[in-house]
Amino acid sequence: MDYESASSRELGAWNPKNDLAPFLEKWSTPNQPDFVVDEVWRGMVASLGFSGTVGQETLSFWDQTVKDVYSGENGRKKLRMALINLMERDGLLRRVRDIKCPVYWLQGNQDVVFGTKIPAEHIKLFTSSPEATLTLVEGGGHYLNATSPKETEEAILKMIGKYA
Repeated sequence: MDYESASSRELGAWNPKNDLAPFLEKWSTPNQPDFVVDEVWRGMVASLGFSGTVGQETLSFWDQTVKDVYSGENGRKKLRMALINLMERDGLLRRVRDIKCPVYWLQGNQDVVFGTKIPAEHIKLFTSSPEATLTLVEGGGHYLNATSPKETEEAILKMIGKYA
């Protein structure tokens, strides 16, 4: 729920401003009709998102998808805006105490972006929620629905079954 603040970085979250600044500079030059997102970025996205939990076939699929989506001048613009949002976003921590519905937080235990300490602390902040549950998914990465689709589906269906 936090952005990558000093306190979340102390608990193991990444620091996007340091990691992403060189890309922003490179992608701020307009009029690049032949733009193709580079291999370094694609590798970083796969490494952080999948946390080493998926096979080469999945990595190849997403590598090609990212290349296709972020190509040409329009792709460069989309990627630059996504990057700015990653670097400048704020957190939700001050707002979560006002949430009054049940909260079910699924978190991969292999998520290298936020780890497991941050969710364990932040779930406690949903003080107005009648139920706030954190479930750590064994072997799950940051892209939890891609790294652990079966476990994610089962958890969602369980929640829906409880409140439907």
